[in-house]
Amino acid sequence: DFLKFKEEELECCKIVANSSFELIELSPVAQLGTSSIMATVNQKKVLTALRNTEVQSDPTNSIALHYASLKKNNELSEKTYNFSNVSRVIRTQVFSNPNFTPHFPILCLISCGMDTGSFEFEKTEIHKHFVITQDVCKSVFGVNNLFFEIIPCKEYDSNSPLISNSLSHIKNSGFDVRIAESDSQNNYYYGMRIKVKIIADGEIGDGGLLDWTQKLLANKKERMLTMGLGIQLLHLFRK
Repeated sequence: DFLKFKEEELECCKIVANSSFELIELSPVAQLGTSSIMATVNQKKVLTALRNTEVQSDPTNSIALHYASLKKNNELSEKTYNFSNVSRVIRTQVFSNPNFTPHFPILCLISCGMDTGSFEFEKTEIHKHFVITQDVCKSVFGVNNLFFEIIPCKEYDSNSPLISNSLSHIKNSGFDVRIAESDSQNNYYYGMRIKVKIIADGEIGDGGLLDWTQKLLANKKERMLTMGLGIQLLHLFRK
C-alpha cells in the first residue's frame, strides 16, 4: 500500500524532527568508494555507476562525509550534531532470506560529536537513539514486543566501562536492554554494536559506534553513533 507506507514514513520523520534530529535529503548517488573505503563493505555489494559515483547503499556513510566536510570548513562547533535520513538503498549481493530485497528504505539516525570524557557522548546518544527507535516502532508501526541488544566489539566485553556505563545510564528508562556475547570478529563497529529486535521475529535495526569521522578528520576525539531501522520490514510485519 504505497500511500499507507508513505504516511508511515512521514510519521517517522515527524518523530525524528520533534527529537531535534536534522533530517537531510541525500543524493541517490555517493562518491565512488564511500562504502568500501570508509567502511568495510566489499565494492561488489555496491552498484557502481559512471563519473566516479556509486548508487547510495548506506546513508550513514554519506552523512559522515557531510559532517566531516562541514567540520573541515569550520562551519560546525564542538557540540554534538544529530542527523537523520530516509533513503531507499540498493545492495547487489544475493540474499537467501525471503524477507530481504535488493532495494529497501532505511530510517537512519546519526550522531556526531566530540568525546567529552566519562563516555558522556556514548551514554547520551545511545539513549536518544533508543527513545526514537522505540517510539517509531510502537507509535507508527504498532510493534510493542521489542528489545534492544548491546554487543561489545573487539577488545570490549560486558565489564568494560563503555558497556557498563552506557547500560547504567539507560537502565531506568523503560527499555528492555540485553547484553550479548562479545563479537571479537566484527570489523565494522568498534566498542559496541546495538540492535533492536522484535521478539520471536528477528532483527529489525542495526547500528553502533564507528570510527569514520575519526579517520576523516584525523582526530581520535571524534565520536559517531548510528542506528538503521528497516521501516519496510516493520510495515510488512504490521500487516
